Amino acid sequence: MNDRSVDTTDKKSQLPTQPNNLEVSKNKIAFLLIDIPSSINGNHKIKLHLVPETVVSLNGEIEIYRYDYKGWGEKRDKNNIGIINHSLGTKLATLTSTSLANGVPVSVDLTDKIISYGEEFSIALKVSDPSDEVYFYSKEKGITGRGIVSNTIVWPHLSFQ
Repeated sequence: MNDRSVDTTDKKSQLPTQPNNLEVSKNKIAFLLIDIPSSINGNHKIKLHLVPETVVSLNGEIEIYRYDYKGWGEKRDKNNIGIINHSLGTKLATLTSTSLANGVPVSVDLTDKIISYGEEFSIALKVSDPSDEVYFYSKEKGITGRGIVSNTIVWPHLSFQ
C-alpha cells in the first residue's frame, strides 16, 4: 500500500517528494505498509520480498521490525509517516551482507510472525551499524509521469502460498 524512507532525526518533515527507492542508513528507516487479505489464514506461508537496488556498505545487518502504528500514510495530515512516532516493535528478522547483492531478490519467511489477517501490517527496515547504507527498490520505481507502472516485480511485497 505504502513504502517510504524517513529521516527519523527530522521531526518536521512531511515528505513532499516521492523518492523512487527506500534508503536504509544511519538516520533513515524504511517503512512498508502492507494489506493482509482476510482470505489469508494460518495455512499460508508468508514471505516478504525485497530487491536491493544498491548496497553501498553493509558491515552489520538490515534489521526487519514490526511497526505497530496503524493507519500511517503519506498525506499531509496527523498520520503522515514523516511526523508520527517511529518507535519500532518486535524484531522479525535480519539480512546480512552475504544475503544482499545489487538487483538480486531476497525473501524472508514471516509465516510465524504474521498472525493477524484482514488488516494492515507494517514493517520497518533499519541498519544495525550506523556506517551502513542500503537502497531497496520502492513501489515508486517504475511509475512514470504518465502513470505507467512497470517492473512491479522489484517492489517490496508479501507473497502468500
